[in-house]
Amino acid sequence: MDGTVTNNAPWIITVGASTLDREFETFVELRNGKRLQGTSLSSPLPEKKFYPLITGEQAKAANASAADALLCKPKSLDHEKAKGKVVVCLRGETGRMDKGYQAALVGAAGMILCNDKASGNEIIADPHVLPAAQVTYTDGLAVLAYINSTDHALGYISAPTAKLGTKPAPFMAVFSSRGPNTVTPEILKVLLLILSRTRANTMTPILVDGRDGLEATPFSYGSGHIRPNRAQDPGLVYDLSINDYLNFLCASGYNSTMIEPFSDGPYKCPESTSIFDFNNPSITIRQLRNSVSVIRKVKNVGLPGTYAAHVREPYGISVSVEPSTLTFENKGDEKSFEVTFKAKWDGVTEDYEFGTLTWTDGRHYVRSPIVVAFGGEN
Repeated sequence: MDGTVTNNAPWIITVGASTLDREFETFVELRNGKRLQGTSLSSPLPEKKFYPLITGEQAKAANASAADALLCKPKSLDHEKAKGKVVVCLRGETGRMDKGYQAALVGAAGMILCNDKASGNEIIADPHVLPAAQVTYTDGLAVLAYINSTDHALGYISAPTAKLGTKPAPFMAVFSSRGPNTVTPEILKVLLLILSRTRANTMTPILVDGRDGLEATPFSYGSGHIRPNRAQDPGLVYDLSINDYLNFLCASGYNSTMIEPFSDGPYKCPESTSIFDFNNPSITIRQLRNSVSVIRKVKNVGLPGTYAAHVREPYGISVSVEPSTLTFENKGDEKSFEVTFKAKWDGVTEDYEFGTLTWTDGRHYVRSPIVVAFGGEN
């Protein structure tokens, strides 16, 4: 959901939930001939045969509501109705694996977990306590329609198998929190951190949902999906000192007295400081009317070399970098640069536009997401 990230300060790390190019697929086979792809890490059904199929609502305990039984909530299912059958549970309100646990408690042979509309196409391979499969919202509707069409519904859940090289991948999980940051808009979501050397890759667009094909934004994935091997040799890093963090507090409105408990002693805030100049790898500008300039610095943690700046401009924004090349003669050298954003037209909109700034020496690609929205006074 938009605006749900809670990384209100730069020392708070949020990790986006996204997929890999590997799935643990299982199939739900219905007696009417439909074969629906699902996912699971559970054990297979004891026998390869069709089992009686029943919804949680049809297995409702006497003192439970139909809605609670369909969700397979605790104490909502009846043992006599569910025993030996595959119970269909609707996703939502309670944990995915707990639904299977509740079905197992009343003797169910297996469970089909059907996504609700909010979960859409996002299915997750869980180690359920009984044979189970999770299916998409659309496929879940097909399962429920089949059960409602007959008095003798039958179904089977195949054993899970690992499938490699699945596409599209990665894509963002529906439940993963998204920006914009409602408290500190200048701080963008971070996807992963390895040994303080983060370098992510988004050469292939990351999707919101792998089946719908909608492209995600940095509000979902931050700097992108981590590539661990390359993260160990990033070339350049945006380094931060304790004073950088203290100055962030100054720019956020904290005075010296309020900051002292976080520092080694009395700390005097600079006469002028801006969150825009906090040395975050990402750059977020919430209200651009005319032009804004920000300062960043990068440290060389690799071999000597020269890096050139490459910019993919957000729509309606011109972006310039000065200097446009940085030469590092030694490991540990640190260089500053200024990025200037200018609106190409005079307007106010709440829509965010996205771009990137990448420093590269031909071997390393040090990428920073750019997020800009028009409006307000600079």
